[in-house]
Amino acid sequence: MAVTTSGERKDLTQSLAAVAGFATQTHARALLVLLLVTFISILPGFFSIPPTDRDESRFAQATKQMIESGDYVDIRYQDEVRYKKPVGIYWLQAGAVKAGQALGVPQALSTIWLYRIPSLIGAVAAVMLTYWAALAFVSRRAAVLAGLMPRCSPPSWRRWGRWVASISPSSASMWMRARPGLCRRSSGPRWPLA
Repeated sequence: MAVTTSGERKDLTQSLAAVAGFATQTHARALLVLLLVTFISILPGFFSIPPTDRDESRFAQATKQMIESGDYVDIRYQDEVRYKKPVGIYWLQAGAVKAGQALGVPQALSTIWLYRIPSLIGAVAAVMLTYWAALAFVSRRAAVLAGLMPRCSPPSWRRWGRWVASISPSSASMWMRARPGLCRRSSGPRWPLA
């Protein structure tokens, strides 16, 4: 693994400072930067990575069975009832899949990214609401940083790194060298250095 020089870190820090300066000039720019960071951290692999945990698979399968049976009240996973979670997430997933079918997405019932659309909307909403809530207490710059915190988590970085590695292994090594400079551990969660 190549060593990052102090000059490269200084350039990265200056670039991040420039982005932070751009983002904090107006609310529209802040929201644009927050949206871009959210999409950059979520979309790699959104369409191609298979279900990553058993809950995602079970939610998708239960929703698929709901659509196939036409029964939107009695939630089932295979032969078992699945009343463990609020029914709303199943309805949102079913709506996304039905919309995909209406738009002509091939094999919509077995296309996992359609089931992920409600989660994508929820992630965007969480970032935006964090920003707007923080504005009541702190400056715009600090609110942008607060909005970035959910997107600066280790799973987001790993997902992004896997996607970069699939495109270009040399870019992946650069990404892994830059990552520690973008987020550092504090006494609690990971904090962006923007």
